[in-house]
Amino acid sequence: MPAPHATAPQVPQHGVGHVVTTRRARAVLASVLVPALLATLWGAWALWPGGERIPELSSTAPGVSVVDVVVTATGVVTDIGTQVQARDSQDETLLVYVPPEHVDHVREGDRLRVVALGDELGPNGPTRLFMDFVRAPPMVALAFVMALLVVLVARWRGLAALVGLGLALASLAAFTLPALLAGRPALATALVSASAIMFVALYVAHGFSARTSTALVGTLAGVLLTAGVAAWATGAARLTGMSGEFALDLRALAPGMSLSGVLLCGFVLAGLGVLNDVTITQASAVWELRALAPDASRREVFARGMRIGRVTTSPRPSTPWRSPMSEPLSRSSSSSR
Repeated sequence: MPAPHATAPQVPQHGVGHVVTTRRARAVLASVLVPALLATLWGAWALWPGGERIPELSSTAPGVSVVDVVVTATGVVTDIGTQVQARDSQDETLLVYVPPEHVDHVREGDRLRVVALGDELGPNGPTRLFMDFVRAPPMVALAFVMALLVVLVARWRGLAALVGLGLALASLAAFTLPALLAGRPALATALVSASAIMFVALYVAHGFSARTSTALVGTLAGVLLTAGVAAWATGAARLTGMSGEFALDLRALAPGMSLSGVLLCGFVLAGLGVLNDVTITQASAVWELRALAPDASRREVFARGMRIGRVTTSPRPSTPWRSPMSEPLSRSSSSSR
């Protein structure tokens, strides 16, 4: 009598990891996304700043310029206090006044951003004032390392995600900021910008598929909810946007722009990262559950997906508080120097 053999598990003919999308599901997704895309395109056309002059914000007074210099010597004692010696782009040597709280952090070879007042504006005091350190080289290097890690881990999909990020930033510079400066309605501008960014970012990073479209539908629904809550919170909390450093300058240069509207637009766009993360993760998890258990009922897949969603969503409420929680620490470290 032959020994019994274990029965191998039956794998669906379409293979694990593949879910066949029905024609009805595709029709439902198209019925939501096609009108959303058309509304986004129409909104961008209607809100696009045409021939209006876009104001340019300048933070320097007439006769004042901002230059980058290289420190050549520190601890230079003068009549007005301790300064540092530096060299500008014309290879001229000049003295830069550095506030006492920053003196200990300045080293030879550092690149500084300096405010040049001119001799006529500061005849009895320093004419070169320390503004900040030039951080572009290390920040560019850090961005390169981050992008390299994304590509190494996610490969072509990571590269596509970086391309989508670049296109999103380009849309902010080309449409969102000019529209706000031109006085366009902030809520409409935020919704159009968010929808356009999500259409581009999701499909570029994850490809055209029913899974991506499902995540996009969830993202757009989250954007609408976020916009509604942000609009209510901005009015109920009387958030005017006037507490910023350049608020008065913006009011003077762009009187038609609502600073509270700018704040509202920022709230909506700030939520895109979390919404995108949650929706694409949840859609992918449910897709894999269906692929591994094709015979499971919709109720079972939904229940398992909700359990995964509760686990992945539970850390999200702490995300908006991490930056404000670190601010007192950074302020205390600055005051202790």
